[in-house]
Amino acid sequence: YFNKALLLLLQGEYIAGWELHEWRWKKDKLSTPVRKFDQPLWLGKEDLKGKTILIHWEQGFGDTIQFCRYIKEVKQLGCKVIFEVQKPLYNLLKDLEGVDELVAYGSNLPITDYYCPLMSLPLALGTTLETIPYTVSYIRSSKKKKQEWKDKLGLKTKPRLGIVWSGKKTHLGDYKRSITLKNFLKVIPDNYEVFSLQKEVRAEDKTTLNEASYIRHFGDDLSDFTDTAALCELMDVVVSVDTAVAHLASSMGK
Repeated sequence: YFNKALLLLLQGEYIAGWELHEWRWKKDKLSTPVRKFDQPLWLGKEDLKGKTILIHWEQGFGDTIQFCRYIKEVKQLGCKVIFEVQKPLYNLLKDLEGVDELVAYGSNLPITDYYCPLMSLPLALGTTLETIPYTVSYIRSSKKKKQEWKDKLGLKTKPRLGIVWSGKKTHLGDYKRSITLKNFLKVIPDNYEVFSLQKEVRAEDKTTLNEASYIRHFGDDLSDFTDTAALCELMDVVVSVDTAVAHLASSMGK
């Protein structure tokens, strides 16, 4: 059923696809465990006017970034929206449109009338290809962070290219997406200033990174996603494997 859901979604059959996508909770291997709440689950049937709903994160950072654009659609139903996110995303999303209260995972949750997992919102809202929420940039970096990084990067001499070549090793499909920095650099043109938007560098890539002195890497200077967002905004183009930075750059209209 879950595999059929993915096939239907790939084909643009969203009504049937998102319905079958709920079978993800029955899988043996899912990156997010099933959450249990006292409140009833909302999947679009009940009237939310005057009610309070908790929308909680699930799966990876990229999924939260990609699907949080649905929050404002829920807000338009006349309810109060509590949005729970992973801690590293808290500062990035604190000004997200449609959110009444942002809560970091692990904090006490307020009392609500309903709850809904973030990636169930397309089902609850009856999303079709024609009604996907679309805003060119629904996430923005803070002016303060942008200025700090602008000062740190200094004078721009060439077009700026931000790169990410690997994601978390713990991702079940990591072998399908992450590549070595050595192989990644083979296709990078030489008429760009190259910046690593990668926070963590794997042991096998450290030597390559040290030898490629033209790449500016910041590592521990990236305290959370607000820093990465500011860097993305200062790039002319971002090239990334399938990881959170790809979704972040897209959500900013980069």
